[in-house]
Amino acid sequence: MYADALNIDLPAYPFSGFVINFNVATQPHRDVKDLRACAVLVIGSHEGGELVFQEPGLVFPLRKGDLIVFFSGKITHFNLRFKGIRSSLVLHSDGEGKK
Repeated sequence: MYADALNIDLPAYPFSGFVINFNVATQPHRDVKDLRACAVLVIGSHEGGELVFQEPGLVFPLRKGDLIVFFSGKITHFNLRFKGIRSSLVLHSDGEGKK
């Protein structure tokens, strides 16, 4: 496993890294440098901010405490506008770091 090969203590293990998004509504994108799947944990009290998977046309009304795992480099995704405080913890493994 990539995270094991780094031979260091990782706070996001088994992922190699993490990002905290605070009050961000993202544009449609793919995280093409991610290795395999990522996990998104939604934090905060908000309305709206649904996670959209563009190609299959899926919309997930994620709320505080919800966790979703998906292949972020393979599917175009974004979150919609929201009201309130919306944050997310995104766990990922950087494919570029594997090189």
